[in-house]
Amino acid sequence: MTIKKADITFHNYSSEVNVTFDNGTTDHLFNYYRDEIYFHPSEFIGLTVAQAHALKFRRDRAYLGGC
Repeated sequence: MTIKKADITFHNYSSEVNVTFDNGTTDHLFNYYRDEIYFHPSEFIGLTVAQAHALKFRRDRAYLGGC
């Protein structure tokens, strides 16, 4: 299953990523702090859930300085 559409909802300090898969189902992927990392919805198109989580992990690690 790959991501067909992604929506990012902004809250006071965090954002959440919700996606629609190519089979029509929807799911919440993760939340993140937008003052630390940034995503554009188009970055998720064509990715699997595992690939999307790996993308978030890489951004988190880069923000934290490669700890």
